[in-house]
Amino acid sequence: MHSTSFAPGLVLAFVVALAPRASAQTAPKEQPSDKPLETPTRALEFYGATGYTQGFGELQSGVGMKHVITPGFATEIGAGYRIDPRWAVTLVGQYAEFDAERADTARGLVLGAAVAYHARPYDKWDPWVQVGAGYRLLWENNVAPAPDLLTHGFELAKVTIGLDTRMSRDISFSPVVGVDLTLPLWQATNGQRSTAI
Repeated sequence: MHSTSFAPGLVLAFVVALAPRASAQTAPKEQPSDKPLETPTRALEFYGATGYTQGFGELQSGVGMKHVITPGFATEIGAGYRIDPRWAVTLVGQYAEFDAERADTARGLVLGAAVAYHARPYDKWDPWVQVGAGYRLLWENNVAPAPDLLTHGFELAKVTIGLDTRMSRDISFSPVVGVDLTLPLWQATNGQRSTAI
């Protein structure tokens, strides 16, 4: 099972940030300074993100994701530590609501850890990449007497890229896009013991 997620509302900000800009000439005293921006180091970091998510591939042999869930909405939060201006480690949690195809409702949860690298931490525009792994759960809920089904397994790898727009030393906004590879291994019906897929 693969999934992707991004914040479509922030993609516009990403495009605007990269678009060429016309500027009038200003007096030398009004030109921006080339002084590097102050960047957090040895500091706690917190972030939140929201956007579109979609699954691809197969949930199990012969069962495609498009027959289980269709695109939905995800919210992600993270808490971490900025080791130095370029490197950070983060604990991540993501909750998602999907349109269920074979159940009444479907929702997912991922818990994991990641490492991020910031390419230009002293600039206003700071591209970064984050690599992580975790554990994914997918609940399909049915109206009784139909059974509920929990599928779970390892998120083997997740890669996320973004472009921080630095508002201050401590605040930035970023459009993001990510993709992960998940290996579902077990299923449980109505809260019973999980069995191997």
